[in-house]
Amino acid sequence: MEEVKSEKCFSRMLLLLIKVVNSLIIPFDIKALLVIGLEYVSAGLHRILQKKEEKETHSSSAEEPIRKTAVMLDGTSKHGVILRKKLAEEGYSVIYPDENGISEENMINIPIKIRNEASINLFVKKISLYGRIDLLVLNSAKRSISTQVKIRPIKGLEKKIIPSKDKKGFISKNELYKEKNRVLLEKDSNAKKNYLFNFLLIRGLAEKLKAGDGVVVLCIDRIFMIADKAPSMLPSYFFSYCHSQLLALFLGIGTKSRYTYLDVRIVGSCFLTDQWTSAAIGSIRQKRSESVQYFNGSTEEKIDESYTDRANDLWENAEMVS
Repeated sequence: MEEVKSEKCFSRMLLLLIKVVNSLIIPFDIKALLVIGLEYVSAGLHRILQKKEEKETHSSSAEEPIRKTAVMLDGTSKHGVILRKKLAEEGYSVIYPDENGISEENMINIPIKIRNEASINLFVKKISLYGRIDLLVLNSAKRSISTQVKIRPIKGLEKKIIPSKDKKGFISKNELYKEKNRVLLEKDSNAKKNYLFNFLLIRGLAEKLKAGDGVVVLCIDRIFMIADKAPSMLPSYFFSYCHSQLLALFLGIGTKSRYTYLDVRIVGSCFLTDQWTSAAIGSIRQKRSESVQYFNGSTEEKIDESYTDRANDLWENAEMVS
């Protein structure tokens, strides 16, 4: 119990430090590196605090539960393997894409590699053969370095927007790239892989989730906290990835708006450390909620209400693109 309190206290302190870093008037990439450094320090403390808890967990083994079905987007990376094994320990049979997978107990690997929208749709079709789904874990965060996404105009883009009540016309080819989410979903590699792919998976599995427990856990990199008001005067290697994680936060909010019957939980941590796998499992153990839950590591935090409209607009843009 003391370890949990200590971890929550440190998590709040880390959150405060990230906000301080975000307020500094320095190049964006330096901010990103400072946040990554803070995350590594946080992960080191987390490992120390977890040692005693793991011993207590292993000493009191529970009976074999009735297995539920979980779907993971990434079950093959280092942390993806750790997370799916933890899900198996929690009583889930785990379905995940793996082009060269080897069969394991309580694991179902779909022989497919996620490359584009078509492969996501094929993955959804294959999952549909397994009946109801209780849990969907979106734990993939692809990173592509870019120096162009912030200030370079879109060349020759005059794609018509689907008319709606108050949206019609064209996107100007002189508009800033980062201000047009629909263009980001079409052109930016990070936005496509970290928002659009997850969007397609949620939309394709919504009915299967409704038949099960309907829990959606969206893991995002906490570095999104410095991307909302990033300066646009200098090119940045990290902004595209950081901004895609902010879009992933919007995806969780938009999912709850569209599918009110789903139990959406967003976990903010660092994908470069072991801490986020424990945070993801911790969120899965939480009780059902009627609203979106956001966990800053192991600590539940409120989501900025101003994000709701932006999240819904982004969802509409994703529907246009897909």
